[in-house]
Amino acid sequence: MVRKNDEMVMKRLGLVVLGSVLLGGLGILSAQKAPGKKAAAQAVNKPKIQVPYQVPAPLRPPEAKTTKRTTPSNYKRYSEDKSLTYDATFKEIYPEPGIEKGELFFFVKNETKEPVTITQIRPSCGCTLAKSPDLPWTLKPGEGDRINLSIELKGKRGTLTKNVSVYSSAGRKYLTFKVHLPDPTAVGKNEKHVRMTMSDRLKNMQIAAKDRQAVFKGNCKSCHYDAALNKTGEDLFVAACGICHETPNRATMVPDLSVAKTGIKRTEAYWNLWITHGKAGTLMPAFHTGQGGPLAPEQIKDLSAYMVKRFPDTPVEKTVSAKEVPSVKRLEQ
Repeated sequence: MVRKNDEMVMKRLGLVVLGSVLLGGLGILSAQKAPGKKAAAQAVNKPKIQVPYQVPAPLRPPEAKTTKRTTPSNYKRYSEDKSLTYDATFKEIYPEPGIEKGELFFFVKNETKEPVTITQIRPSCGCTLAKSPDLPWTLKPGEGDRINLSIELKGKRGTLTKNVSVYSSAGRKYLTFKVHLPDPTAVGKNEKHVRMTMSDRLKNMQIAAKDRQAVFKGNCKSCHYDAALNKTGEDLFVAACGICHETPNRATMVPDLSVAKTGIKRTEAYWNLWITHGKAGTLMPAFHTGQGGPLAPEQIKDLSAYMVKRFPDTPVEKTVSAKEVPSVKRLEQ
């Protein structure tokens, strides 16, 4: 009996020891998984270490190799020529349909007290040719002459803009002109300009020979009357005068205004007289509104002042061939 009790006691002690061992192992595991309160508090209060942010360096393209430009030893820098005067630095022409070559001119004059030598006349392209006295061309004080230009028009359409550089001992001058080529398919108000031929021009000239004011009527009205309304200065000159006196197709009986006649003082009163009343027996009409023309007295006064500046009364000392200026009665006569 005593023996059985000892065995039971021993079994109970073994169970107690086994339980203690198991509880001790669980305690060790829990201690490894969860820190104590003190450790947790220290972990919370421990400052965090911040790693400084580094801005990445920008990517730079490889440096391009620069080529140093050198000025040629024979290079010459030209200033603007302010010694020579021109009748204009910009002109426009309106060739008739079918014409293969357009022509115009710039009148140049030396109004200084020293001679000026033109060394080069250089058009901007090969289709434009310049003709002048032999180069180098020296203009003495008071002398002047034309620079004639011609441009090939065959196969071209639209509006062409060309430049001419005139080099002289006084510098360089740029001259510009526009060529307005007719469109064969044009319709409406421009149609008659396209269809006008030389025979039409001759017919209109015959009508004007009988009635010089006819240029302001009928089919001619839009070009010679309407175009001059409300204009002044150079625009008025181009519309009222240049259309006849400076066109490449200028009729032989229409005088060249750039050629002054010896003994004639072309003052504002001179131009005012001819513009107002015209000249009987010629194609020169009277432009005054009181005589059926398009110009008011104020326009005539403004145009007269412009004409004095554009065409100085100093005669041009030159020999004019009969082919260049036909032997006909001039406006000044």
